Amino acid sequence: KSLHQINAAPGDDLSHILFVTLYVKDMTQFAAINKAYVRHFGINPAARACLQITSSPDAHDNDGNDVYIECLATTMNSSKSALHVQSISSWAPACIGPYSQATMLEDNVFLAGQIGLCPSSMSLVEGGVLAQAHQVLYNIRQVLRDVDSSETNIIT
Repeated sequence: KSLHQINAAPGDDLSHILFVTLYVKDMTQFAAINKAYVRHFGINPAARACLQITSSPDAHDNDGNDVYIECLATTMNSSKSALHVQSISSWAPACIGPYSQATMLEDNVFLAGQIGLCPSSMSLVEGGVLAQAHQVLYNIRQVLRDVDSSETNIIT
């Protein structure tokens, strides 16, 4: 089934989707996947995490799919809003794909996955995994601050 068939919902679009986890077997296909993704999710897409995997996260998937998508959606009539950073800034990294840094619905905030990018240069910070982890946490705090939230509200 296509994503539209599976998620037919209000307005026959995907605007009710709040968060997407995109599992990809080959990250060299990232640009092609983003091109297809933007056709379905449009201008103000949901927050997203993208992960490279070696096999499908679905134990029932025996078809060898190269892309697997999980979505968190709402049936509420409330409208969502999104924070979509599209240019280089000093406070949070720009999105490197067609997704929003955060999707908000009422009191809920769904954050996009982060990597250790320095916002002003859009390059990975130097210093290895520890430095990148610190940068990720800084980026998360900055996005949360911009949507009037904080890390004390994070549920894992």
